[in-house]
Amino acid sequence: MPEKKIKIKINPIGKSFILEKPANGLEAIINSGNKIKSICGGKGKCGKCRIIIPDNKNAPVSEREKEILTSDEIKRGTRLACQQTFDRDLTVYIPSSSLSEEQKFQVEGEEPDIEANPVCNKYFLNLNKATLKFYYQHNTKR
Repeated sequence: MPEKKIKIKINPIGKSFILEKPANGLEAIINSGNKIKSICGGKGKCGKCRIIIPDNKNAPVSEREKEILTSDEIKRGTRLACQQTFDRDLTVYIPSSSLSEEQKFQVEGEEPDIEANPVCNKYFLNLNKATLKFYYQHNTKR
């Protein structure tokens, strides 16, 4: 008998994907083409890959999750994607703080007018060419 396929639905994106077999939550989300933050690379250290599994509030919590998540977050079904195994049909909510976006560079913008009022000022002086005339006038014997 063939194994049952696992359907995962991601909100608020509204995308779904099918897993052939149970898989790590973070890897499954990334491999499905969805972007989620994971600075530590799935080691459970950064806490950026937060997901909410509303119907999974009583699921076992890993020691890493206990260190990173508050007890209120755990009660609401918040978990770390890298610490979860997607082994049954699930609806997963990825909060905006965990969604990863393409890096954007600002190439244009408004430059405000700034009037400088420095503590020091620069002054230009026009001096006569230096000579030894004054020295000779006062230091020569008469």
